[in-house]
Amino acid sequence: MKLRRIRAPAGLSCDVTYRNIASILRPCSSPRVAWHVDRPRAARACRPSPPNPTDGSPCPRANPMRRILPAPICDSHNNRLLPGNRGVIEKFRAAWVAATVDASRPPPYHHGRFMKRRRTISSPARLGGLLLAAAGCTVPRVAIREAPRLTFETESLRVELDPQTLDWRVEDPRAPSQTVPLLASRLAVETDPAGLTRSEGRLTGPADGTPCETPLGPARFWTAVLADPDSRLELEWGVTILQRRRALLLSATFHNASTQTAMVDGITLLDAPATRLSAPLPADRIRVLVQPLTTRGLPQLWPASQDPIPASHAVTLAVAPEGPWSILAGFPTSRSGSGRLTWASEPVTGDRGLRLGASWRGIVSRLGPDERLAADKLLIVWDPDPHAAMDAFVASTRRPEPAREMSSPAGWSTAPACRADVSEGSLLRNLRAAERHLKAAGLDLILIDEGYHRSEGDWETHARLPRGHRWITGQIHEHGFRAGLAIAPLDISEQSPLFASHPAWLRRVPGTARHARLDVSRPDARRWLADLAQLIVHEWGYDAIQADRLITSAPPFARDAAPPPEEERRRVLELFREALGPDRLLLASDLTPAAACGVADAVRVGPDTGPGWEAVRDAALALAFAQPFHRSAWRAVPKALSLAPPLTGDEAATWAGILAVTGGMLLLGDDLTLLPPERLALYQKLLPSLPALGKAVDLFDQAPIQSSIPPPAVWHRPVRLDGEESSLVLLVNWAEAPARIAIPMSRLGIPENGPPVVCNLTAGAMLEPVSGRIEADLRPHASCRLMICPRRDRPQVVGTSRHLIPGVVDLSQVGWDPAHCELSGRSRHLIPAAARVPGSTEPDYSLLIHVPEGFRLDRAGASVPCLAARVGPGLIRLEFPVVTTDAVDWSIRFAAGARKPASGSAP
Repeated sequence: MKLRRIRAPAGLSCDVTYRNIASILRPCSSPRVAWHVDRPRAARACRPSPPNPTDGSPCPRANPMRRILPAPICDSHNNRLLPGNRGVIEKFRAAWVAATVDASRPPPYHHGRFMKRRRTISSPARLGGLLLAAAGCTVPRVAIREAPRLTFETESLRVELDPQTLDWRVEDPRAPSQTVPLLASRLAVETDPAGLTRSEGRLTGPADGTPCETPLGPARFWTAVLADPDSRLELEWGVTILQRRRALLLSATFHNASTQTAMVDGITLLDAPATRLSAPLPADRIRVLVQPLTTRGLPQLWPASQDPIPASHAVTLAVAPEGPWSILAGFPTSRSGSGRLTWASEPVTGDRGLRLGASWRGIVSRLGPDERLAADKLLIVWDPDPHAAMDAFVASTRRPEPAREMSSPAGWSTAPACRADVSEGSLLRNLRAAERHLKAAGLDLILIDEGYHRSEGDWETHARLPRGHRWITGQIHEHGFRAGLAIAPLDISEQSPLFASHPAWLRRVPGTARHARLDVSRPDARRWLADLAQLIVHEWGYDAIQADRLITSAPPFARDAAPPPEEERRRVLELFREALGPDRLLLASDLTPAAACGVADAVRVGPDTGPGWEAVRDAALALAFAQPFHRSAWRAVPKALSLAPPLTGDEAATWAGILAVTGGMLLLGDDLTLLPPERLALYQKLLPSLPALGKAVDLFDQAPIQSSIPPPAVWHRPVRLDGEESSLVLLVNWAEAPARIAIPMSRLGIPENGPPVVCNLTAGAMLEPVSGRIEADLRPHASCRLMICPRRDRPQVVGTSRHLIPGVVDLSQVGWDPAHCELSGRSRHLIPAAARVPGSTEPDYSLLIHVPEGFRLDRAGASVPCLAARVGPGLIRLEFPVVTTDAVDWSIRFAAGARKPASGSAP
């Protein structure tokens, strides 16, 4: 409601609305009391109004060309601040500092900080009167009409929005009304000209919402249009509330409803103070996950009491392990990285709490008449299990493109094995070793990585590979493998012919004159890149492409022309996917996790590090945090996969165990001709790569020191063994001293149907749980694999030696004959003796069988020579010293009573 003009300083007039006064409460907004120079015509010079003959005050003039501008005191035609009238601003600022609002409303904001309360103002009218009186203005007397609140509610959540103040809050409809809301916040829009200073809201659909289906399940959707009569912009605020979980998805779309151009700088979707964010524990007992923008960075876990906490651009998570409680906020559809998620520790009554913020700034922000600009959608999830919250975020990143079938290939890479000498000789030596020892185990890809090309942008082979790419792919195919090539498609060096022939296609890299980035926003540059992809696949004969260094290091984009940087990376991947087709492999590196969904088969995660234990720690941590994407969106491939020295035997076994439990794609990086025999045999037990099903159980349990945390110590993977759902648990000691690692059985999701059978596969011995916990004493950097199976009243298989994940690759047709007390089965996909690693002392294959009380071994037989022996209480091992075929049939007969176990032989 617009009020009459009031008295103002000489030469100025003022338009005031109480809704404009209320907008002072918003962060980063100026008082919407718009002062204007009185000027009846644009051509007339700016001069003060003539004095009133009665009291000497200036007489108001009609000003038909006046417009409302965001600056408090400005020249309405030149849009500039008048420095001679800053005293009025200071009067308003002093009045605001002295005033507060009613205790039922959120605390007032001033430049992003809370202000001290001094006295209570019971209504917006009284607040406006104090402000105007302090500025020396006459206070008009009018009635205030309150706009109705908009409510969106399902069985799981209720959202309320005040269109006037843009306050919104989320509540649990089942909780008492006097409890603290799950979240309370305010929208803040940054536009030019200023918009939504006194908005009115209306729903565009049914009051009870429109039913819709989302990747997270059924939901209801509402759209509220927030418009200001004095603004050119409308804000379409969308709310999607999930019906089966406590989660909501917020969307914001700007619409220029005028006939003139408008600018949109961004929007603060969420700014929840600590007093308005429901958390079960104080900040010093909560941990905050900070995800890097790209997959190359290393995630961090910060104590919530730390100040400041770095911002995230994709997803962030606050978790209280003792709660259990977690809240997640993220931009699942982000391609540009324009979103910003922040946590801040701030004082609350007697303690410290958390403040959550989410904002978005547009890259292309100039809107013409009737144009729209959509901000990235914001997902908020409340879940007691932080792993479930992250899984929900990953599920919401799924794009409308058809889902790709998730494969888990295993390959060998020339980097870092041959980085210093990628030559024909080194390549052929490793090809022969891979064919002899690893092909039968499941290796199927050879990736030609760094060090083969002339320069960035010129991907032909250098002098040490004189016969070119076609000869390389021919040799790889001849040895029975698929061929892959790694390139950095956006990097162009000075030595590349493209650098001199097409300078208009390039963006210079700051700080260097010898490198540039390909500008794929240009159609001609995209055509060149598409031709390169077709050349790699159809002329050179490669079956896989790895697109490296997609991160953009070019100067910022023009705000009204270029696409966002992440869109460039997506375009590059789509060009290579079109050339590869649906059946070939595409790997990506250095991009946001969501950008690879639906296009790339695998993504390299973690920083580039050298060999050694520190590299293993970083790679394991990156792999643990990538697990939600790894299990459902794309395969995470760590940067460092080396089992060679300087890693010790315990360290190599630990790293191999983590890779086996997590599953997914493998890329070996060692020179196979120089590996010790026991390390090459360990590679055989890693192959083939299995589906990604494992996860880190204690990922959020570790106590961070600053942002540095140890990798998870407990890894879990479900396994089907001997016809029963079982669990494989890997316990790791990351410390520099011996330690006891323990985990409650309840944390593993194992049902309590009596005590399970626990076998320590590393030590070859049975293990009894203590008080519902499993624990093991480990040397520094060592690990142990535990197989946990439901207890049966008969002998059962608890382990095999073919793979680090027992039974998944090899066991089939396992059965129990109660009439003859005989356990039998078939083991397949075994590594034949011809592929055996020279110098290895282990048998070619073996089985571990748990024997309960009341049974004794009678005899054992198989299609190849075998030997059965007791290795501990309740445990026997069936060994096959030499296996000449890829499948073995075996059987073990038991009898009642207890006597010395017998050996068996081939029938």
